[in-house]
Amino acid sequence: MAYSAITNLEIDPDSPVTTALMTKYRDNIIAVYEDTRLSAVKAGNEDVNNDNALDAANDSELIITLGTPEIWIVRACIQVTATTNAGFKARFQLSAGGTVSMLYTAYNSPSTLERVGTAVIDFLPAVNMGQEPVFMDGYITTTVGATLQLQWCQSVNHVDITTVHSNSWISAQRFDAL
Repeated sequence: MAYSAITNLEIDPDSPVTTALMTKYRDNIIAVYEDTRLSAVKAGNEDVNNDNALDAANDSELIITLGTPEIWIVRACIQVTATTNAGFKARFQLSAGGTVSMLYTAYNSPSTLERVGTAVIDFLPAVNMGQEPVFMDGYITTTVGATLQLQWCQSVNHVDITTVHSNSWISAQRFDAL
C-alpha cells in the first residue's frame, strides 16, 4: 500500500470530512505500519554435510536489509533436521556496524541462551531432530545500513545431513514503530 499525502487544505476547520480523506487516512496508517516490517521466507530445503564453517554462502534466502540508525525486534523460526552426530550451529550476521542480541529455544535443547554480537547458537541435540523448530528472538541496533543474514552449518563436521527446511522465516519490526 502506498502512502498518500494529505494537504493542509484537506484538514482545515472549514473542510468537510470526505470519503476520499478518510480513505487516505486509513491507507496511510497501513502504509506506515507495513513500511516498518520486513521478512524473508525460505523457498526450498537446504542441506549441508561435512561443513561446520559459518559463512554467507550457507543461506542466501534468509536475509533482510535494515536501515540506520535503528533498533529492530527480530523473530525467527528455523525448521531444522539434525542428528546427534552433526548438530546445528547458527548466527545472525550483520553486514556492517551494529549489535545483535538474541535468545534461542530449540525443541530438543533444554537451554535458552543469550548471545550478544555475532556469538553463535551451537548445540548437539539430545535426540535426532526431525524437522523441528529452533526459535530465535532478539533485538538489533544498527549504526549504518546493513543486511541481516542467517548463517548456519553443522556443529560438528559429519557425513550426516543437516537441513534447514522451506518455510523457515525471519521477521523484523522497527522498534520505534511498535
